[in-house]
Amino acid sequence: MIIQSNFKLEKWLKEFERIGSDILYLKRNNTDFLQLVALFNDKKLDQYFWGFAKRNYVSCMSMAIRRIAGTYRDGISLYKLLVDLRDNAKSVTRTWFLKEWPGAKNESIFVNFFGSDLSLKDSVVTGYIEDLDITTKAIRDRADQFEAHIDLNPKMDSQPTFNDIDKSVDVIVKIYKKFYYLFKQANINI
Repeated sequence: MIIQSNFKLEKWLKEFERIGSDILYLKRNNTDFLQLVALFNDKKLDQYFWGFAKRNYVSCMSMAIRRIAGTYRDGISLYKLLVDLRDNAKSVTRTWFLKEWPGAKNESIFVNFFGSDLSLKDSVVTGYIEDLDITTKAIRDRADQFEAHIDLNPKMDSQPTFNDIDKSVDVIVKIYKKFYYLFKQANINI
């Protein structure tokens, strides 16, 4: 692996690895829950078990999404990793990437990240940050007000839905796959 000067690749890779296992677990929980939904809809699931599964799924997924997409100061998150990457985008060069994966310059993800620019486009990373922030906000707010703490006066505009969880998982996985490509010069099937 080629390390450039002022290039935070080792730090980013370490953080990305730590976040990756949480994201894989998040996706697996989402897939398993959707199978339970199908069983419930087919009347093959006990009401008591269904209620138990829903409560625990919402709690577990809310906290996982909060942890992965959070902006908290003392921790690792996909959000913070993307912000650091955006702020240091000039250090991720097209030359470095193509030395790692010479045939990639015609792939759509490469073009999205670099185009004809000499370094990573910070505007592309900003787009992913905004997508992550907007999509996961309702879930993160719920986790902050009902899971991580018990707010005296919760200020939720509306309760998040299962669709909000599904959308959050989809966006997190989409972003993870894109940056897996950037960091590892490979595709991942999740």
